[in-house]
Parts: sequence; C-alpha cells; structure tokens
Amino acid sequence: MPKQANPFDFTEFFAKFDPTKTFQELNAAFSQWQVPGMDMDAVMANQRKNVEALTNANKAAFGGMQKIAERQREILQQAWQEAKDISETAGKAGDPQQAMTKQAEIFQQALDRALGHMRELAEICAEANQEAYDALSKRFNESLAELRKLAK
Repeated sequence: MPKQANPFDFTEFFAKFDPTKTFQELNAAFSQWQVPGMDMDAVMANQRKNVEALTNANKAAFGGMQKIAERQREILQQAWQEAKDISETAGKAGDPQQAMTKQAEIFQQALDRALGHMRELAEICAEANQEAYDALSKRFNESLAELRKLAK
C-alpha cells in the first residue's frame, strides 16, 4: 500500500514561505499610492514586522503540534507494547485471586501513567502557546509604539 502524505504536515509550506519577499512585492504595489503626510515605507515596514511576528508565532504553534503528535505516537507504541506484555502475563496466571490482584495493580499503574502522559502533553501545549503568545505580544507592543511615532 502506498504511503499517503500527511495532510497536516505544513513543513514544506513553511520552508517556502518568505514574509520579506511577500512584503517587498506588496511594497512595490503600494508605492504607487502616496497618501499625503503618510510615510508608506514606514507603514509597510511596520506591517512586515507584524507578519514576521505572526509567522514566528505560527511556527512555534506548529512546532508544538509536532512535539505533541510525536509524543502521542511514542505513548501509543509504549501502550501497545505494555498491552501485549500484560496479555501474555495474564494468560500465565494460575490462581484467580492472584490474577485479579495483578490486574488491579496493572490497571492502577496504567491509570497513573495515562494521567502523567496527559499532564506532559498539556505542558507541551502550554509551552508552545506561551511561546506563540510572547512573540505576538512583544510585536503588538512594538507596533503600538511605532504607530504612535508615525502619528506624531
């Protein structure tokens, strides 16, 4: 069976995306429209920085998604192997009382591990979100300062 491309893999898109080139093209298009008292070069530079900040935030979010997906794959492989090992062990149990005690222990361990994995994935997500937020927040504050300067 041929391997299908992952529809959520934007690696190629991000590798080809160049916000600087995009804004050079926009700047060339908008340079023909001059607004009296407005420094269009400064406005375009401001917007270029905004798009770069947004791109960086998206890259951080995408990196977080990749980390989460990779970790989920690892967790699934580990769980699959553990389930296989448990089924082999359970078949060898002789005493029903021992088997039930062992199953309860295994269940408790699996529950503890699952909660730990959920915590870990939530931390990865929170870290990526914070990184993206920080990039956008910093640029937002810089952009406000630049707009104030342009307005004077």
